[in-house]
Amino acid sequence: MITAIVIVALGTLGVGASVTLSLRYIPTIQQRLIVQVLVAVLLPLAAVSSYELIVLRTHITMSEVSALLGVGVAAAITALAGALRIGNAVMAGIHRLSDAATALARGELGTRAPEEGPTELADLAAAFNHMAENIDTQLRARRELLAWTSHDLRTPAALLQAMLEAIEDGLATPDRYMQAMREQLRLLTGLTDDLFQLSRAEAGDLSLEVLDVRALDLVEASLAAISGMAEQRGVKLQMIEAPDLPLVRCAPEQVERVLLNLLTNALRKTSPDSTVTLKVGSEADEIVFIVEDPGRAIPAEALERIFDSYWRGNPQGSSAGNAGLGLTISRAFVEAQKGRIWAENRAEGGVRFSFTLPAAAPVQHPRAIGGAEKL
Repeated sequence: MITAIVIVALGTLGVGASVTLSLRYIPTIQQRLIVQVLVAVLLPLAAVSSYELIVLRTHITMSEVSALLGVGVAAAITALAGALRIGNAVMAGIHRLSDAATALARGELGTRAPEEGPTELADLAAAFNHMAENIDTQLRARRELLAWTSHDLRTPAALLQAMLEAIEDGLATPDRYMQAMREQLRLLTGLTDDLFQLSRAEAGDLSLEVLDVRALDLVEASLAAISGMAEQRGVKLQMIEAPDLPLVRCAPEQVERVLLNLLTNALRKTSPDSTVTLKVGSEADEIVFIVEDPGRAIPAEALERIFDSYWRGNPQGSSAGNAGLGLTISRAFVEAQKGRIWAENRAEGGVRFSFTLPAAAPVQHPRAIGGAEKL
């Protein structure tokens, strides 16, 4: 008897496993669900009948056959109804997502999928909508950046053309416009270099030469480069350096570029007779650079996106030659050197930009930022 029971059990298991493995050849989820439900209902009935015939050797009467068939049909109908209901709900959700994805692929960026149905499908629709929102935001920001960049390129180009025409027509001498032309060329060169660096950063193709250098050398070089702009705007520069700092492991040219970007942004937002502060200290195994200005605070939503590619929160306040690329490029340079960069509003007013770079040697005693030197 035990052998016969094992044979029936193994036969039932084998049939069920075979059907389950064969489900992959059925094209739709709904059809697979129906087949699986039918097997789950009918296979136990077949197993019970086989047990009675083979093991108990009992003759099954017509009334018993009718009862078994009735139970089987009732169970199969109930299971099929449930399977169809579940299958329809799943397929409806999939069709909604498919339609939304097709519309998004056609360029209908405002398309969103209904977040309804079973929890799993609702979560999937929510993830799809989040992705669509990000795509829409990025493409819109990229279009805006292209428009701003075109304007920033056109302005100095138009000024150069006007000055050249004035010289050609004898209305001015070359000496009169030489300095102004150099300035416009500098703006054009800076913007095209920003675009080039941004494309390299997005492609992950930044090539940096890393050296061990003194942080103070980087700070002093950056302050010297920006001092003319600060003097022109009537803004004081202040340097605060912690004593006995270890060397910083970095690409000096790119770090100076980051400092110049942050200092330039700070000067643009600072009113005359105010002070922009550049601090440098250490904590853990990092050198910390901080640029503080007393200008207007940045809205919380802008703080989260201020380093994002193709985002510029205040296009009206930008200067020619600056298409909002400086902070994006700064983040790319810092992160390529295994550092971090962030922005925050100061409690006393204004904004603080900070970034870290690895120290050349472990920092035994972190150096707090101390006294100040006015420049």
